[in-house]
Amino acid sequence: MAPPLMVVFSHDRVIYRSLAAEGNMSKLSPDCIKSIYVLKDSSSVAKYGSAAKNGVIEIYIDDEKYPDAYKVFKTDSLENKKR
Repeated sequence: MAPPLMVVFSHDRVIYRSLAAEGNMSKLSPDCIKSIYVLKDSSSVAKYGSAAKNGVIEIYIDDEKYPDAYKVFKTDSLENKKR
């Protein structure tokens, strides 16, 4: 079975998106996580497409504690993967 899709949000925008097995969450301090949601039904596919067929882990960063989270994930961000 393939791993779930992992999506990290900061300031209400996606700053990181990858399959959970490929992601490096050691870059992120647990103290900075505001909330985590696990989507495992058809709503995950409706929201994220076929990449989410094995579920989605949504991680929301506490922007007050970690306002520059996007800099940590900059090298792995969606914008850089599109190039």
